[in-house]
Amino acid sequence: MSKVYVKDRKETKIKYVVNAQQLQVEVCRYMMNDKRVPKSWRYMLAYGAIKIVSSIADNVMAACVTFPTTEEKLNLRKSYLNSALVNCYQLESRLLCIKRVIKTATIESMANIMSLWYDEIALLKSAIKNAKILNEKDKQEEV
Repeated sequence: MSKVYVKDRKETKIKYVVNAQQLQVEVCRYMMNDKRVPKSWRYMLAYGAIKIVSSIADNVMAACVTFPTTEEKLNLRKSYLNSALVNCYQLESRLLCIKRVIKTATIESMANIMSLWYDEIALLKSAIKNAKILNEKDKQEEV
C-alpha cells in the first residue's frame, strides 16, 4: 500500500501498461457475459475484440521493456506504441460493430471499457510524443 495520499500521487511514465491491462480485463469480462454477448455471437465478434485488446497489451508491454538507449531502439519503442494505438482504433471499430449487431450490447453497458479506451489513447499519444533516447541514469529511474 502506498503511503502517499492519492491527491499527491503523480502519473507514472508507464501508466499506459497498467491501463492496457485493465482494458484487457474489462473487455474479456464484457465479452464473456451472457447477458451482453450471447454465445452465438462470441466466435464471430467477441473473440476478435479479445484478440485485439490482447494485442494492445502485448504491444505496450513490448514498448515498456524496450529501453531506448539508441536511435534504433527508440524507433522500435515508438513502433510498438504506434501499433498499440492502431489496435485501440481497431478495438473501437470492433466494439461499435458489436453494438450495432447485438441488441443487448449498448454504449451505456460499455461505459467502463470506453473510459479505459479513451484514457489509453491519450496515454499512448503522450508516450509517443515524449519518447526520447535514455541514458543509463534515466533507464534506472524509469523502472
